[in-house]
Amino acid sequence: MYLMPMEFCSVQLMLLQFSFWKLAFSTSPEIVTKTVLYCDAHKECYTIGRSKGLIGYMLGEGLQKEMKKGLSNGPVWINLHILLQKTGSNAKKKWIYGEKVTTSDGITIKEEKERRHEEGDRIAVLTAKGMHRRVIGATSKYRFACDFRPDSRRDLIIHREEFLRDASRKTNELFALSSSTAGCFHHVFNSTSIACGMTCYLNAVCRSFYHNFKENLCIHSLYVDSLLTMFDWRVKPEGWKRFWRPKWSLSKDGAK
Repeated sequence: MYLMPMEFCSVQLMLLQFSFWKLAFSTSPEIVTKTVLYCDAHKECYTIGRSKGLIGYMLGEGLQKEMKKGLSNGPVWINLHILLQKTGSNAKKKWIYGEKVTTSDGITIKEEKERRHEEGDRIAVLTAKGMHRRVIGATSKYRFACDFRPDSRRDLIIHREEFLRDASRKTNELFALSSSTAGCFHHVFNSTSIACGMTCYLNAVCRSFYHNFKENLCIHSLYVDSLLTMFDWRVKPEGWKRFWRPKWSLSKDGAK
């Protein structure tokens, strides 16, 4: 493993890996009928995938098609969110599919009914009628669907990846206004920015990371990209920086 120089606020990592793993499981989507919290659904999809030797992820873009084929009758968690927006009340055209490569382009969802949007309405479920219903993550429990893909990093390759500093957001734009819905985070204390990036790189479900250089605090954003909670951001607010993986996703069209 080699750490490449930091250039233009980016870090490039290369990893030599070798595996004899052979794909022996189906990659067809599966429905999980028990109801769980948002982050627990993401975690279970990944766990199911690992048991198959695959990367498992919550189904997003293809969920509506699978439901029409009878996979489930809803409501079901959908991997579609606005967790990179500070509030859900003014981000109507900013929804992104969480399993795909994160971009600045978003879509407008087809909502179940028009209503006043709350600050915490930053994730959604898909109903039996194919409509999106905004929900909050702190207490909402629903069924979910998982999709799977081979882990390309199991092959004999030199895997190069880049982390980019998110210069598009000021420090006071790195947190969400509401605590009722948050992303899925993993905290690492007493960590340098390089170590924070390295451990994120080695974790297939780490989508981006935040590092506070004043506190040596590392936070990995797992499964989907998300802004920090206000609680975490308030720890030396001026020390936070965000780095993201512009070429990595969990979906079948990602991680080339």
